[in-house]
Amino acid sequence: MTKKEKISLVFNCLIAVFAVFGSVLCFGEIYIIPTVPIEHGIKMFKFFTVQSNVLAGVVAIVYIIYLITQNKTKKQMPLFVYILKFIVTIDLIITFLVVALFLGFIVEEGYFSLYTNANLFFH
Repeated sequence: MTKKEKISLVFNCLIAVFAVFGSVLCFGEIYIIPTVPIEHGIKMFKFFTVQSNVLAGVVAIVYIIYLITQNKTKKQMPLFVYILKFIVTIDLIITFLVVALFLGFIVEEGYFSLYTNANLFFH
């Protein structure tokens, strides 16, 4: 495994862990900081930010699996994995820009309320 692949593996593991942890907090209705959420539980999945971060976690796990098996079998990574990574990257960029440049200014609770509880791992 090359140095670049090792770094990619570490970052994808972090993405997967953050996505799983954020999903547990989000869908399990666990609140680190007491707040009044807009929605609860599985209803949170209707928000684009939640969808994009869950997708990022799923794609990171797929990438990890293919990266590990690629090094064992010496085969090239399938093109669809790179396409999924590209889609998720664009998805997360759009999500971040919407949250940082638009939602932060219209939320009544204030800009930093968008970065509490599960949103700390999702935004």
